[in-house]
Amino acid sequence: MAIAPETAAGLDARAQRLLGVVQQLSAAHTDQAVRDITRHAARHLLDADGATFVLRDGDQCHYVDEDAIAPLWKGQRFPLSACISGWAMLNRQSVVIPDIYADPRIPHDAYRPTFVRSLIMVPIRARDPIGAIGVYWADQHAAGPDEVALVQALADTTCVAIENVRLINDLETRVRARTAQLERLLSIVSHELRNPLLAVLGTLEILGDQRLPADVEPSIRLMQRNADRMLHIANDLIDLDRQRSGTFTVRPEPTTTGAIARQVADTAGPVAHTAGIHLVIDVADHRITVDPHRICQALINLVTNAIKFSPPGGTVTFTGHSDQAGTSFTVADHGRGIPGGQLERIFEWQAQVTPDTDSRIAHGAGLGLAITQAIVHAHHGTITVHSDPHQGTRFTVHLPPGEGDAFC
Repeated sequence: MAIAPETAAGLDARAQRLLGVVQQLSAAHTDQAVRDITRHAARHLLDADGATFVLRDGDQCHYVDEDAIAPLWKGQRFPLSACISGWAMLNRQSVVIPDIYADPRIPHDAYRPTFVRSLIMVPIRARDPIGAIGVYWADQHAAGPDEVALVQALADTTCVAIENVRLINDLETRVRARTAQLERLLSIVSHELRNPLLAVLGTLEILGDQRLPADVEPSIRLMQRNADRMLHIANDLIDLDRQRSGTFTVRPEPTTTGAIARQVADTAGPVAHTAGIHLVIDVADHRITVDPHRICQALINLVTNAIKFSPPGGTVTFTGHSDQAGTSFTVADHGRGIPGGQLERIFEWQAQVTPDTDSRIAHGAGLGLAITQAIVHAHHGTITVHSDPHQGTRFTVHLPPGEGDAFC
């Protein structure tokens, strides 16, 4: 049988609209979003006067939501055996009723206060229905197979969307629980590590001041370096724990950019010398109000990272300047750069650039940049990064002007 051109055009338009609905449902991440999309689509795909979204609740039908020209049964519950949505779920099949008052399955008393005269009721998930979608007309309407198929397609897609939301919610719950456990573990480990490490370092420092056999001294220095590194990681974990709990703070006080630059040089200079890297520092001196310990910590992280990722014989530059808009520090290297796909996540906890065969690069806890960002943000500043593969990377820290800042 041939389909009239106008009918075919109508079917094609509905199919296009259904495709749009499918795309919306695929992006829905909450039960409410699924309900909103489905109830609206069920009515407007068929140019109907109303639609309901029904969920099975044990032995009852829960009319969860509706989109209609007048109120229907939103929020009400009925026994499965007492309503047509229950019949569709119990029998696992669609229902088409051109005249509700001519069908014995319809509880007429429940429908008389409404505008409904005709309907389609389709179960959500045929094998074990979890709900139903109802579509209603105020005038007598004999829905055709194509309309039923359209609502069934919507019901099938809605079922997938509901299951996706449940999976997402379950996954998010598990992730939150796992994250909370991990944060508690990190807090315990970092605090329990710190005190013993301080004791070890104190003992090693005392030993280092003694006259020791030549073959023992290198071992003492090695233990000191490793204990220092473990203490640094423990302190970083404590900082991250404070950041996550909202207790990470800074204590601004008057200082100078020159004093900050000297501290960076004193700490990073020996690292650069050992790595065979030329460290260039060019920071204009002026007064600034920051937490000097924390800002030095952030800038030392950036400079030592740049040294680590620079080839032997390379150059790392640390510059700083100020104007009325605030103070900016820049750390630049000419190393291998950061791949574009990794730039967006380098400030994440435990994020690391893909390991390298260079022994100076292939280690690290992946905490430094996360801590650096936290310090900068605590000063209401910004940190940005620009990198070109095989040409180098440049980090820029901008701090807004503080009270008492002045240029020299």
